[in-house]
Amino acid sequence: MKQLSGGQKAVVALSLIFSIQRVDPAPFYLFDEIDAALDAQYRAAVGNMIYKQAQAHTQFVTTTFRPELVKVCSKVYGVTH
Repeated sequence: MKQLSGGQKAVVALSLIFSIQRVDPAPFYLFDEIDAALDAQYRAAVGNMIYKQAQAHTQFVTTTFRPELVKVCSKVYGVTH
């Protein structure tokens, strides 16, 4: 694990979370910038995975600055300072 990059560690962690979610789903998940260390193609893949999992009546709440996750959202709230 020490030799993995930040993005690779994020993909491994998200894979574990999504695997657990398929076996024992929770009603909602709260993610804080899970895509910060990911490349654009991985952000799109995570967005598609969240979209597919959300079709099974699971709610995902996430914070992001990236358009790849925003594109798959059903509701978006913008917060500015």
